[in-house]
Amino acid sequence: YTVAVAGCMREQPSVCGEATRLLELADEPLVAIISGGDRDVGESDALALSACESTDPDEPNAQLDFTWACSSVASANASDAEYDCGVSPPAACDWLLPAGTLAAGRLYTFDVSVSKRGEVANASVAVTVKAGALPAVEIFSLAQAKQNPTTRLRLAGRASLAGADASADGNSSFIPLEWSVDAAIDLSSPLVSTTGNKRANLVVRAGVLTAGATYAFTLCATFAGRVSCATKSVTMNR
Repeated sequence: YTVAVAGCMREQPSVCGEATRLLELADEPLVAIISGGDRDVGESDALALSACESTDPDEPNAQLDFTWACSSVASANASDAEYDCGVSPPAACDWLLPAGTLAAGRLYTFDVSVSKRGEVANASVAVTVKAGALPAVEIFSLAQAKQNPTTRLRLAGRASLAGADASADGNSSFIPLEWSVDAAIDLSSPLVSTTGNKRANLVVRAGVLTAGATYAFTLCATFAGRVSCATKSVTMNR
């Protein structure tokens, strides 16, 4: 694109000046997203994965192709080889694995490759499977890849089990919730958060998080003495 600006003198309209600039718009890359973040699930629970929020910022309505893959190891600290999950992935943006598909005591990694006319983006989540049934915990995706440290950070989560729901806009007395972060930051302090760390929503005050840093925020839910968590990585702008 060529952008031009011209200016003329009021007293002498014929005396004018002009400046031009050439602008080239760079193609924004595809954005691959698996909603919900890393999480714990029970072997008696179904697992719903969704990459449907993936997008091409330049063509929001463009048709995207999705290729899923799954691998597993015995535990997060295991040194054994990775194994294929033994399930056939769909060619769609979402993947529902019925209850009993995944084995307790294993760590699963789900990868999705999002493509469009030769352009590719990738995302992955880690899923730890525990015995029995657990609350299903989710942290919703953020609209931007990086967050501004000079404004409030807002994270929304949800936990549910057998019809009980801790919604993204309130408390839950039936499923207690707790946020934490992998830094020396007390999320329960009113100097740090306007919501405290016991709600499904978390709002961190402006200026608390460091520019350029990356944080892992974790939301945990407890039901009948059993705990499950979801984790979302958040990167701040410099």
